[in-house]
Amino acid sequence: MSWNDGTSAGPRHTMMPLPRRLLWWIAVGNLLVSIFMLPLSLGQRISTSSRRRQYDFANARPEIFHDTRMMTDGREETVYLLKGETESYNFLLEEGGVPLTILVTPCASNITFVLTRIAMTSSSEKGDPEDTFSTQMEGQSSVRVEEFKGGGHMVYSTRNARKGIYILSLQAIKTDTTVKLFATTRPESVTLFPLLPVDPKVRVTAATRRSIKFSWDPSSIPMDWPQTPSLEYCVSVNKVMNFHSHCSVLAHLQGDTCPTPPPYSGFGFPGENSKIRERQRKARPIKAWSPKRLFYTCVGSKTNFTFDKAKPETRYFIDIYVVDRDTNRSSTYVGTTVQTKKRKRRQALLKNEKRKTVTLQKGVRSVSVKLVLTKQVVKGVLELKACRGVLPFEILYDNKRIHKSEVRRIKIVRMKNLPAGTYIIRFKGKRKRKRSVMVFFTESGRYRPPRLPMDYRIKVFNTLTTCTNVTLAWMGNTVKQKYCLYKKELVNNQKVRKHRCSDPGHRSDKEKVFCTRFRHRQPSKAVISKTVTGLKPDTNYLFDVYVSRGNSASLVYLNQQVRTKTQC
Repeated sequence: MSWNDGTSAGPRHTMMPLPRRLLWWIAVGNLLVSIFMLPLSLGQRISTSSRRRQYDFANARPEIFHDTRMMTDGREETVYLLKGETESYNFLLEEGGVPLTILVTPCASNITFVLTRIAMTSSSEKGDPEDTFSTQMEGQSSVRVEEFKGGGHMVYSTRNARKGIYILSLQAIKTDTTVKLFATTRPESVTLFPLLPVDPKVRVTAATRRSIKFSWDPSSIPMDWPQTPSLEYCVSVNKVMNFHSHCSVLAHLQGDTCPTPPPYSGFGFPGENSKIRERQRKARPIKAWSPKRLFYTCVGSKTNFTFDKAKPETRYFIDIYVVDRDTNRSSTYVGTTVQTKKRKRRQALLKNEKRKTVTLQKGVRSVSVKLVLTKQVVKGVLELKACRGVLPFEILYDNKRIHKSEVRRIKIVRMKNLPAGTYIIRFKGKRKRKRSVMVFFTESGRYRPPRLPMDYRIKVFNTLTTCTNVTLAWMGNTVKQKYCLYKKELVNNQKVRKHRCSDPGHRSDKEKVFCTRFRHRQPSKAVISKTVTGLKPDTNYLFDVYVSRGNSASLVYLNQQVRTKTQC
């Protein structure tokens, strides 16, 4: 059928250039031959002649369908739809009163599928019906037979079809998509697809936090099949949606393919190649999903599978496909969804007079601490120390909330007459970043929280700074408290954190300069000074001052960065 620039599909021969008019007549002749030979090539008339029965439907030339858009009985065709553009394909039924099945399967996108029929009569002259074919329209109007919308297999089937031209009008909705087309007047052709069992549902047999077990019934094999098909089962699992066809999961797994015409297609008319290039330019096939988003594997003849890559508290979509490895045709089981079990949240145990650090990892909404009282507590103090803004929390007893507040730097909760039992302290953080909080509980009523002065800066006496010495000063308080000074050498312009998450318990003993207990009755004269010696010349140092009182948590002053002199 193909013809291009005076050359054929056979061996090359040197030819003289043909006149333009002669080229035009040759192209028209090719078109007329294609039209008159169409019934013979498609083989869609229901006939008992030996020539009909011997026609090889599986080996029909693909360029015939591409050029005429006429579907062949019993042959599956693949087409490509551009998003929003309607494409039409035809199936000719010359004799009525016969079974008809039309199967449309979109791959990458949902589609709308409208099936219409144009009535027509067929007549043959005397002699062999294969030699003469003529068709006459009964009317120009068409009748809408059926309409579908969505994804998965779209099937139109009837046992008593009326003769005519059946037109399949297809339009992609979300994206470009490949579509599988299949039409037949022979019921036995439908069994060329693997048959599903009586119960085609996928059954989840077990689901834990990290794994999902599921099974399915084996495919049914008809007794009258000439040979046992080579079937295998394929599994897909993802967190987005069910894939209702095998070509759909493959399109998302591997990416859809651009429209490419078969070899030797076309009539040789001017402008055909430019239209093909324009269509390929407009094509936007979907890209392959990441392997992390879509799990796919084939398991041979097994009818059960364990997916062991699940995450806790996550919804998964599961689909099973039975594939004939000889023909690559497939059928899809009824998929299912399953929710994995919740993550076991281990609650940290808070003991009396023991400080506990609780961390809210990134992506975690809440974390809890458990406090167990074996007897009634007359007076109890709960100390909470957090950093990086405000951290909400609540206290539960017997699954009832008894207190709700928030932590900003440090929070003291004093409680009286606490009955014996289990108390839950629950913190709620933002999922975008990591948070931490220090928790401390004491049954002693003598607990005293530390106090920071109004001005909690560390001052540096620049005039007293030398190559090895730095003199610092900071304000104290009127109550007796413990003050500890720490230093840290900064290497290669190391960044300094501004938040107050640090604690002396997490500092190295080598960084400790000294500790002292101090108070002054007059707040204006409550000044502590210290000269730090033994430093390196031309070096940056970071100084922190921590203040604590009794067994309380420590509060930190605003840190100060100092650079020693280069020459002295």
